Amino acid sequence: MYISDIVDKIKKFPPFPDVVYKLLELLNKPDYKTEDVVKVISLDSLLTARILKLCNSPVYGFRKKITSVNRAVILLGRNTLTNLAISVCSSRYFDSSQEGYMLKRGELWKNSITSAFASELLAQKIGYDDTSLLFTSTLLKDIGKIILDSFVKEKNLVLKKKLEDNCKPFNEIEKEVFGYHHGEVGAELLERWNFPDIIIDAVHYHHEPEKAQIDRNLASLVQLADYTSMVLGIGAGIDGLQYKINLEELSNYRLSRLDIQQILIQLVDKIESIENFLSI
Repeated sequence: MYISDIVDKIKKFPPFPDVVYKLLELLNKPDYKTEDVVKVISLDSLLTARILKLCNSPVYGFRKKITSVNRAVILLGRNTLTNLAISVCSSRYFDSSQEGYMLKRGELWKNSITSAFASELLAQKIGYDDTSLLFTSTLLKDIGKIILDSFVKEKNLVLKKKLEDNCKPFNEIEKEVFGYHHGEVGAELLERWNFPDIIIDAVHYHHEPEKAQIDRNLASLVQLADYTSMVLGIGAGIDGLQYKINLEELSNYRLSRLDIQQILIQLVDKIESIENFLSI
């Protein structure tokens, strides 16, 4: 078992930027002031530059060039600004290949962004209100792979043999070999980062939402969003589609297979927006 080594690596992983916590604390207030949000964003020059860059990309389609953070905050609104800030600050952790998972540099990030976009489409389709919560949970669902990757690389042949010999979901194989699966590792990291329990729970159980302790619906939607990006072949590495997914869950949201197909088509149409997000 690699449990102690994995825990040690989690402890040494770089912290999440303080500016995001300050920003989210402000945005969670119903009566937040634009000038206060601008002050917090301005504390981080990289965050400032990337928010303005994305504001002026085809993702949002504003007619006039946005040159001030103040204007960006007003136009984007609470949910979009939250998603942007977390995406910008998360991207730095995904700036490498995950050779153990057979993912080239940028592929895991592309999967994360594509899945997050898929989660927004799912939320629109079923009328799910807390889109930022779903977006963030989906974006960070596989962050545990970054920590687990070196161990997966070391045991690559063992994992491949187990995949060939049985039809177990890949997260169960990870658990057998390492004592942790990537959902658990991600949850441990997010707990150290002081993320909300509901997000930690969704990341932990996104491959087995029926076990979720706080919000089964959220974990299930993260799983569905992940599934859609995997079906498109985005970020499908050594694990591919080797996960258990109960499509009967679709009926809980009054989603049909046709709805999922339509979401896949919409995702393909959003490739340009996804590419802009990838460049942040």
